[in-house]
Amino acid sequence: MSSSYDYMFILHLVGDSSVGKSCLLLRFTDGTYTDRYISTIGVDFKFTTISIGKDEKAAKLQIWDSAGEDRYRTFVSQYYQRADGIVLLFDITNEVSFRNIEENLKAATRNAAPGFQKILVGTKSDLGAKRVVDYERAKAYADSLRCQYIETSAKENYNIEKLFVQFAEQIAHNKYPNAFVPSNSQKPFSTSRGHATSKNNFTTEEFLLELNKTTEALYQDIATNTFFKTTKPVYDALRTFQKTYHITPESSPAEIIKAMGELTRACPEICHESSAKNLLQMIQQPTASRCPIQ
Repeated sequence: MSSSYDYMFILHLVGDSSVGKSCLLLRFTDGTYTDRYISTIGVDFKFTTISIGKDEKAAKLQIWDSAGEDRYRTFVSQYYQRADGIVLLFDITNEVSFRNIEENLKAATRNAAPGFQKILVGTKSDLGAKRVVDYERAKAYADSLRCQYIETSAKENYNIEKLFVQFAEQIAHNKYPNAFVPSNSQKPFSTSRGHATSKNNFTTEEFLLELNKTTEALYQDIATNTFFKTTKPVYDALRTFQKTYHITPESSPAEIIKAMGELTRACPEICHESSAKNLLQMIQQPTASRCPIQ
């Protein structure tokens, strides 16, 4: 009897307790989410099958959710031996969980088979206002590990499917380089909520995410009395920007560029605010029809 899938990969979710491993797994496999804290005892796992690659091959994923408490680490480590991929998770609002990634990776490396793939994942991106681990810092660490970095939100179902589909494609391409054909439409991982991926091309969604990130950063400066006098006018301007200029997810990039031109003339301080640089760079494109930012 023929198999119902073309590939089977074993993935392990690794990270401290309470970073959201179980919530991420439930969101992906069951399409559910709960705010209630779920403590994993030892290990748990779920199966799911997805389509990957240009030819939409069926990939069966066995995803292991391991307990993050220290007392389980020796017990859990034995399950890494057959892992095809390690998903290293930390909570972007928890500095300790980020620092512990190194030890978690060491434990996986000691026990996993050679050649396993890895990816670094920042969870709870919906809590941007409480962020303590900057995107740039996490991305730099991922680069040092020679792996991808992606931020997710199980609560908002943000980047969850993309994480597993593209990581599975990465594993398939590594294991079967001559047989597996990656999807032609595969896009790079979304970087972070509101992080500008390119200053020469942007979508309305990317702009709104960057706008949200900028206002959150300014709010943190104001709340801690850091650069209060210089950030308060810019914060106030951006808070009213979306409503005043009627910027919605349906707005076109051209409408955004025109509105931003008017905003910078009304609030020149925005051009000198460091937190707003990505926002301005995103729309400064050499297109004749677009309003320049003075």
